[in-house]
Amino acid sequence: MKVGQVVLQLHLDWGLDTDTQISSNKCKVDPSVNCWNEYMKDDFLIKIETWHKSDLGTQENVHQLEPDVWKNVEAIYIDIADRSQVLTKDYKAEEDPAKFKSVKTGRGPLGPNWKKELGKQTDCPYMCAYKLVTVKFKWWGLQNKVENFIQKQEKRLFTNFHRQLFCWLDKWVDMTMEDIRRMEDETKRQLDEDFNGLVLQSVVISFEQMASFSSEDAFQDSAAVSLNDLENLHNFRSRSASFSSTGSSGRLQLRQRVAQLMACVEDISSDDEIHEEVSRTLDEAFLIWGKKLKDKWQEFRLHIVTWNVGTASPPPDVSSLLQLNSVGPTVDMYVIGLQEVNSRITNFLSDLAFDDPWSIFFMTVLAPLGYIKLSSVRMQGLLLLIFVKHVHLPFIRDIHTQYTRTGLYGYWGNKGGVTVRMSLYGHTMCFMNCHLPAHMENAEQRVDDFEKILEMQFEGENIPSTLDHDVLFWFGDLNFRIADYGIHFVRESINNKRYNLLWEKDQLNMAKKEEAFLREFIEGPLQFKPTYKFDLYSDVYDTREQKSLFWFNEKKRKPAWTDRILWRVKNLCKHAAKEGEFSEEEQTISVTLNNYISHMSYGISDHKPVTGTFGLELKPLVSNPLVTLHPEGEWSTEHDVLISYSAVPEFQSSAWDWIGLFKIQPNRTLIEKDLTQEDNSWMQTPDNLETHNEF
Repeated sequence: MKVGQVVLQLHLDWGLDTDTQISSNKCKVDPSVNCWNEYMKDDFLIKIETWHKSDLGTQENVHQLEPDVWKNVEAIYIDIADRSQVLTKDYKAEEDPAKFKSVKTGRGPLGPNWKKELGKQTDCPYMCAYKLVTVKFKWWGLQNKVENFIQKQEKRLFTNFHRQLFCWLDKWVDMTMEDIRRMEDETKRQLDEDFNGLVLQSVVISFEQMASFSSEDAFQDSAAVSLNDLENLHNFRSRSASFSSTGSSGRLQLRQRVAQLMACVEDISSDDEIHEEVSRTLDEAFLIWGKKLKDKWQEFRLHIVTWNVGTASPPPDVSSLLQLNSVGPTVDMYVIGLQEVNSRITNFLSDLAFDDPWSIFFMTVLAPLGYIKLSSVRMQGLLLLIFVKHVHLPFIRDIHTQYTRTGLYGYWGNKGGVTVRMSLYGHTMCFMNCHLPAHMENAEQRVDDFEKILEMQFEGENIPSTLDHDVLFWFGDLNFRIADYGIHFVRESINNKRYNLLWEKDQLNMAKKEEAFLREFIEGPLQFKPTYKFDLYSDVYDTREQKSLFWFNEKKRKPAWTDRILWRVKNLCKHAAKEGEFSEEEQTISVTLNNYISHMSYGISDHKPVTGTFGLELKPLVSNPLVTLHPEGEWSTEHDVLISYSAVPEFQSSAWDWIGLFKIQPNRTLIEKDLTQEDNSWMQTPDNLETHNEF
């Protein structure tokens, strides 16, 4: 590759979206991190268009914009050798073109007049990269601030990158166009190739999910391949998983026979004598399988947290909140719903590219204990996080997220709901974190808004509506208050722990008497103090002095159970609607509330967090993972590693499928505790498979 010099000229289009696209790349936020891009839809756009010209940045309007558009474009000239254009925190001496000298080409260091000197040279080609950055952020009150901020960040990005590119000259100078084209073709080939049965000889390292490996002992293998760092994997001998030969061949034969039966059924008429006999035989087969399932009820332990954090940062410790020191069975899944997460403009923009501080905090706490962040969804201050033990990952499918805005008549996301739905061992589950309107007089509005949130639909085929899920959990800062009673009576009842005196006037309990759809939701007894409103870092209720500012009356708030956790089981609702037509035999999942408490020790906001720990008794309707991984041979950081995998016939592969190796740090104490508990049967071996742990 012939090396020349590059001069970068950056054009900033302030909030104007044009139809001119020469080389366009739209910036899109990864929905697995958060949903801001989906939330903003067409009102948020970052577009970068580039022309390379063989000059020193002397041309104007290279992108041929219309005159009325070009007059609003600011041209910024970036000099990669100018130290003053680099922020102090970004500066690195080894990435300074004013100090770097290429060993292979002799280029550099660049002096203050390097562009003038370059223009006088006749034997050195050069070009200028004209980049047009278009930013559109249509949000009333924030548009100019956000667009200005993003434009500054783009300039910073281009400046730092091109300084680095010059200083990395010796790393890429020997590459030819053939080398580059070959790399492009190889990448395309890998993406387009059918992955069925493919043996992957390298592992993509990422930190969003984790591939769990089949082995004789899932926990031991995951601990072995996830030592403190991948470098510690030296000479690790992986044990390949294998199917039980008898079980595997038996299952294959059974599938073949079922496939043959399906082909025969196509030719059977309802008038044929064989039709009744085949139906009777199939009924017997289902009966056998039903009896087998009945003996395999499993308990899945679920812990839900709801907390209005009042824009505060995470506390130093959440052990009691997550029950990390409890002596009972460990939690299989954590569902954490937060309200009023800091969504000021600087935090909002930072969270576009990175996880928010609360997500990072909970990941830091739970990852060493063997939990993976399964999904998250955010809408302004509403955040919903789900963490699960990695052993369950192969049996959690069809994960979708959604949100509903109800603030300002549906145009503002300060109030509303964020939702995650999934299939857990074949059972449809839905988790809904809501922040409903505040103030005593808005009880009816709260009910209306929740009804609107329930009408939300998930994108995708064959996804049930919210109320059609087997189990729906509803939680958050629901903002229901205690009506009629005065503040002194309420506080006196609380001081005497006579909470039952207040239940009748709790607005949510009152609404459930009036609204049939609310009666389908179940809640545990409110045997804890109302969780709002407290002085910060205190367990004392609001002690503010009464004052008024214009029409706003800053009076003391009456305590209330604003933070709640409820749930709804679909089959129970059917049973209530058609009593006598639904048998207990048909139930495949049940929900039991083990405890429902508040946590008074946390004082970072005026709300106390509330947690609910549930036991889900369910019959697994899905017993086999779609994909099974088989690590092979000796693992070492000095060589590529070998992983093969097998997939069930119904698995629909895609060119975008990938396999990731992730660093985890399992807690040995908790692992041993899990493996020794008699009632924890998630690791039990299926009848025809050896113990496994698959991606």
